[in-house]
Amino acid sequence: MNNRKPTEFWRSPGERDDTEEFRARVHREFSTDVDRRMFLKLLGATAAVAALPGCEMIADEVLAPYVEQPPEVTPGKPLFFATAIPRCGYARGVVVTSQTGRPVKIEGNPQHPASLGATDAITQAVLLDLYDPDRSRSVVHRGVVATWEAFAAEINGVLAREGGRGLRVLTRTVTSPTLSAQLTQLLAQVPGARWHQYEPLGRDGARQAAQLGFGRNIETRYRFEKADVVLSLDSDFLLHGPGALRYARDFISRRAMVEERVKEAGPMMNRLYVVESAPTSTGALA
Repeated sequence: MNNRKPTEFWRSPGERDDTEEFRARVHREFSTDVDRRMFLKLLGATAAVAALPGCEMIADEVLAPYVEQPPEVTPGKPLFFATAIPRCGYARGVVVTSQTGRPVKIEGNPQHPASLGATDAITQAVLLDLYDPDRSRSVVHRGVVATWEAFAAEINGVLAREGGRGLRVLTRTVTSPTLSAQLTQLLAQVPGARWHQYEPLGRDGARQAAQLGFGRNIETRYRFEKADVVLSLDSDFLLHGPGALRYARDFISRRAMVEERVKEAGPMMNRLYVVESAPTSTGALA
């Protein structure tokens, strides 16, 4: 005959020991002096306070029709624009939906090789930058609002003095041939200027590794659709990096094991092994 008591579970050591302090804390948490009438009063006051923001006056806006309506604009129908959004210096092809001149949605461009029609949360959130209330709306000089005329006068003075010595151009990673050519032309005309590139989450480590391994700065392109076994060493390639969208699509394509594919070619699902110092999306998939 088994005389053992059933297993007991506690939410805290205090509940297990059933101390006086624990009992007092439980009594304070689940006891109140508020009666039903006072509770309804507090509930009504809370609802009234919550409704106050909805009573705010909205500024008057004038909506005027086109004097000469553009031929591509039809009221009530959106316009779609193919463009690109930079990520770590590389372009991601997207299609932007615009309503009456205002972008409202971002989706991937199926004809762009870097996305193949896919997007991620970070790419779609780029749209919020256009409507950020803290976005700069004017020229600022030392924290004070200035004008473009004042900026042009000061920059021209710097350019005319000692070949632009002291002028610094700070950009993120630039891989655009057009912008790179323009900046190179500026540096040729102003030899005293300097161009600096900085990324908060840059790929300096990858470039240094390529320099050590291959003797020059090259960019590696992975073919995950052809890999049977993938070993990721602290690399979240499914979420981060300029090629994450394409890599995720190519990698998952080897795991789309439909019945016909298994019958024809056998079980060809790839294998993923991850060694990482912190949990990532790629590690979770492994």
